[in-house]
Amino acid sequence: MKPNELRLFISSTFRDLQEEREHLLKKVFPLIRAVCSQRGVTFTEIDLRWGITEEEGTLGRIIRTCLEEIDRCRPFFIGILGDRYGWIPDSNAIQKDAELLRNYPWIDEIANEGASIVEMEFTYGALMEDFHSGHALFYRRVSPNALREEASGEASDDQQKLEGLVRRTINAGYPITNFATPMELADAVRRDLLAMIDERWPALPILATLETERKAHEAFAVTRRYAYITIPHYSNQVLLWLQSGTEQGAAGAQPPLVIVGPSGSGKSSLVAHLHGLLLRRFPRYRAVVHYVGAARTSSDHIGIMRHVMEEINDLYGNQTPIPDSPEEIEAKFPEWLAHVPEDRPLLLLIDALNQIEEPGDQLRWLPEYIPPSVRLIVSTIPNDSAQRLIERGWKSLELRPLDVAEREAMVVRYLGEYHKGLSPQAVRAIASHQQTASPLFLRTLLEELRLCGDYHLLGRHLEYYLQAQSPQELFGCVMERMERDYGQTVVCNALSLIACSRHGLAEHDLLEISSISRLDLSTLLHALDFHLIHRDGVLDFFHEYLREAVEARYLTNPETRQQYHLHIAEFFQQKYSAATVAQPLPWMVALELPWQWSTIGDTARLHDAIASLPITLPFVATDHTYELLRYWLQLGNLEQMEQAYCQQLEGLRQSRVPPAEVATVAIQLSKIMMVAGRYAGAADACQVALELQQQHLPWNKREVAETMNELGMVLVQQGKFQQAEPLLREALSLQEGEHHDHLQHDLQQANTLYSLAQILYLRKEYHEAEQAFLQVLAIREKVLGSRNQLTVRSRLELGAVYYGIGWHDRAEALFTDVRRLATEMYGSHHPLVAESTANVGAVLIAQNRLDEAIAAYRQAIESYETMIGQDHPSLALLWGNMGTALHLTGSLAEAEAALRHSIGIDRRHYGNNHHATATHLMSLGNILRDKTQYAEAVDYHQQVFEIRCHIFGNNHISTAHAATALARSLFLCGDLQKARSLYEKYQPIKTQILGSDHPQVQLSQKTYDELMEQLSLPAAPQ
Repeated sequence: MKPNELRLFISSTFRDLQEEREHLLKKVFPLIRAVCSQRGVTFTEIDLRWGITEEEGTLGRIIRTCLEEIDRCRPFFIGILGDRYGWIPDSNAIQKDAELLRNYPWIDEIANEGASIVEMEFTYGALMEDFHSGHALFYRRVSPNALREEASGEASDDQQKLEGLVRRTINAGYPITNFATPMELADAVRRDLLAMIDERWPALPILATLETERKAHEAFAVTRRYAYITIPHYSNQVLLWLQSGTEQGAAGAQPPLVIVGPSGSGKSSLVAHLHGLLLRRFPRYRAVVHYVGAARTSSDHIGIMRHVMEEINDLYGNQTPIPDSPEEIEAKFPEWLAHVPEDRPLLLLIDALNQIEEPGDQLRWLPEYIPPSVRLIVSTIPNDSAQRLIERGWKSLELRPLDVAEREAMVVRYLGEYHKGLSPQAVRAIASHQQTASPLFLRTLLEELRLCGDYHLLGRHLEYYLQAQSPQELFGCVMERMERDYGQTVVCNALSLIACSRHGLAEHDLLEISSISRLDLSTLLHALDFHLIHRDGVLDFFHEYLREAVEARYLTNPETRQQYHLHIAEFFQQKYSAATVAQPLPWMVALELPWQWSTIGDTARLHDAIASLPITLPFVATDHTYELLRYWLQLGNLEQMEQAYCQQLEGLRQSRVPPAEVATVAIQLSKIMMVAGRYAGAADACQVALELQQQHLPWNKREVAETMNELGMVLVQQGKFQQAEPLLREALSLQEGEHHDHLQHDLQQANTLYSLAQILYLRKEYHEAEQAFLQVLAIREKVLGSRNQLTVRSRLELGAVYYGIGWHDRAEALFTDVRRLATEMYGSHHPLVAESTANVGAVLIAQNRLDEAIAAYRQAIESYETMIGQDHPSLALLWGNMGTALHLTGSLAEAEAALRHSIGIDRRHYGNNHHATATHLMSLGNILRDKTQYAEAVDYHQQVFEIRCHIFGNNHISTAHAATALARSLFLCGDLQKARSLYEKYQPIKTQILGSDHPQVQLSQKTYDELMEQLSLPAAPQ
């Protein structure tokens, strides 16, 4: 037996202790298995109630089989006695088995004395002097009838032999624990086994973080490797893949391998098998394996990267400090992989990528380039993320259903681990069932058969389970059996609560909500352990099949489902009623509570939840801002969100909360309102933070500069460039004066430069903006990597600069690349995807591909409206651009409607004096002019001219464009003198800035010439 294996032989009579053995198997051993798993020990109970096949019985091999199993389990043995002495085999049957007599010569003598098979097992398991064990446990059921017979001296021969066996056991030095009920036996066995485990495999009171992580992953792997059937095709494909890369060595990187298969197809088992196989075949490799959901901190991408970094430090004897912030971990992860030495390469296996909790679920954190010294294997279900990895050029290994021969092998192997066997007919019946092609279905079925207490009922049980035509139906059968074993109320309540949670429940919360006893809940959860996942401290279903089965069995009634949702919501509402901004809700709870009220449809309590700062702040901290905005949109619009947060912030300022904490909250609220496009509220929150920091934390220049930048970004969005620029330059000066050799410091400088670059871009100072954005991009790529949202956004802004310059090919290439990256990172519904799609539309307009441009804008608008509602300021730009495209196609009525909608959004968010409002007023004026509505066109172009004079001054190109547009409308309206005055003042400015050959200069010059011709005057020189 392996050093870390507890293989326990259970000896008792078959008939009179069936209920007791059933109780142990279903109520005690799952707990023991869980405790062993936590300590890296494999637990297997050997209960031969129906473990002897017909073939073994016919050949007289029953006794030999039992004794062989005792050898395999030694020194762990449990003997249980009841009212019967047990079956006494005919000595002639023993003589039929020459191998039995050769291997166990003492058996002949004890058989001739009329010993039962139970006494033979007791003798060989513990009573013989050579095999005396401190790990043998004995129990006896004390029944009133037996005591009465013993007292009267009227016991039968079997009873006398039973008492003789009891005396032998006691005389050998083993105490016997008496019990009266199955529950008493269960309590005693649980207590004794746990004490034995503590003695042999003590729990370490304090484990290093890495050691704790390793034990959790190894414990998970043990459950997946158990009775694994090797499929040569998979092993050979992986060996060829790794061999190919090994032969290449440092000459070239080997594309990673993606194991793809549907839920329940055996991906985790294959990964666990490959871990051992590849290390045996390629001993020079070091290995790190990570099963998503196996440990409490293993289910987000930051936790995975941190674990891999810790392993690399340990495996290669490094002392490199692991970064603290998630941003730095993401940025440094590729570097850590690149530093793996080529003479000791790393095999990195990551299982169940599809289980990663959002927002890391788009796999953007996985480096596109894997260095030659690293071989990466990942597994996932066939989804969009898997397809994107394959599109990178990664190799794929697709898992197929089990064939009949493989199913038969798995049946024999799995049951054989418990020394159980089925008739050939039963094995064929299982293997021929269509659903057993799924490893999950087959293993679940075999586990149910293993738990069957009576061999005579086995055929009926098998027939019952084989009626299931899907994994969901099979789990329905499992739940029915569990209801009999653990109680219908326990099973229904526990599983329904998990099913009605957002992403699972912590075990302690599940215990309180369900009001199930600690023992009952633990027993059920241990029995279900193979089908549960531990994600960031919460329990959830490992497979959707079980969730669907729970919903079909317990939650078909809408009122019942509603009650469970309400129960969860009210529990968390009450439990965390005292949460504060200093101690906000745990992020999983913060996300859970609004989700529950939203699902229930209680808008009043949903509002109270998302207006509460202890709930709001974790949404920002965990990058779930858009989910929060969706709740506000569900309530109506984002204006009430702005009002609620501004009121909360004012109340916080009047409280006794320390100013530093108030400033931190203000910045977080500003970020939410910034994303929502509520710029006035965002600016107010930033101003509060800056005032508090300058008053109470003037020495903390880094935080003051960061807040200045936040406020500057908001002012830029509001079009208040004259206020924003000096603030941003002051922030940059503070940052440059710090001289920190720190990635975060570089990143903060880049953020400030980004805001300044936006001002340059909006002023149409394109070449200066290009240099600034290139500098920002270089820093963000260095600190955050190429697949970070901020880095990708820098590329988007750089593309916009190129578009402004007129380099449309460069712009289109960047916009297309950003759209591809953003889709890979976040899926199709994300602001970056919508923005890049819209920017591609702008290039298509410039290329006169108008139908394609309109389609791109419609797609972007639909995405934005899905994510952030119909009134976000970003939508004003999209509607305005689509109006421009429609204008160029001649669809003037549609174009006018689009522009009016755009201007309505602008005015609600920016007011009348914003550069975005001016841009769309200009486009609307152009449309009206083409509709010959000259007077209205003059009105709109006059507004544009005044706004741009206010923002940019008289000598800016934007102001000159507005002036010549107004002059053209005045000319068409018949006001020739005013038009002439504008042309003669602003046409020279356009010519000086753009050059006389620029198309817009030539167009306005042509109109001026026509004007002068009507006035019968010679045209002034340009």
